[in-house]
Amino acid sequence: MGHGTCAGVALKAALQYSEKSTAARKVIIFISDGYMTCPGLPADEYSRRIVNEITGKNAAKVEIHSLIFGEDEAVSTFFPSELSRKNNGTFTRIKP
Repeated sequence: MGHGTCAGVALKAALQYSEKSTAARKVIIFISDGYMTCPGLPADEYSRRIVNEITGKNAAKVEIHSLIFGEDEAVSTFFPSELSRKNNGTFTRIKP
């Protein structure tokens, strides 16, 4: 199988938990180093697929905010920025 950062499973679980919440405001905070690699799929394809899947499942309009830590300019910010943009959240890159 290999290693990777398959955030889709965690984001789907977070949405399921939020559906059970009775809170007036529901928020998910996605924290990452910015790498989106999952064995078996190119990173850009996986990123697009998960953004679309999570957005489609987010019927409750839960805010999803993304925080990316690190200085590596080679890291794509597509996934966290699109995830947040399409789910009423904000995207922030934090450099040490």
